[in-house]
Amino acid sequence: SHYALRKASIVATDAAVGGILSEVKGSLMTSHRYVAEGVAETTYENGVVVYVNYNATAVLVGGVNVPAASAALVRP
Repeated sequence: SHYALRKASIVATDAAVGGILSEVKGSLMTSHRYVAEGVAETTYENGVVVYVNYNATAVLVGGVNVPAASAALVRP
């Protein structure tokens, strides 16, 4: 089945995103902006900041290393 072919990718994505989502669950977004080309910063009311890097290379934003095509979470 199509699911069987994609299962490993689905599980890996859930593991990567699930940790970040659990940190902001129930918190409202207070700010969303692009801080560099291809890099978004989202701030939540609980003080958590999430950087999403849409680029093919890692970036350093505000002292935070954000891997290529990934995200980084900063707790208050």
